[in-house]
Amino acid sequence: MTDSKLGPDEDFPEDLTKLDTDDVENLNSKVERQVDHEYVKEGDLHPETAFRDHELDSELDARDKAEDSGS
Repeated sequence: MTDSKLGPDEDFPEDLTKLDTDDVENLNSKVERQVDHEYVKEGDLHPETAFRDHELDSELDARDKAEDSGS
């Protein structure tokens, strides 16, 4: 069984644009669960988790904008 979170020391794709949207959304879900976990356990985010959260949000926003503009 795979872990439902993606810790800061686990592999993360260098280029999210090469992934299917479903894969990006799956990664986003895992990182969001990691964010929740870190806030509960540590009271703050690991810098790598914060970076990943931002990168995934940016990628998903860009895809939404492209879809809305018909690209």
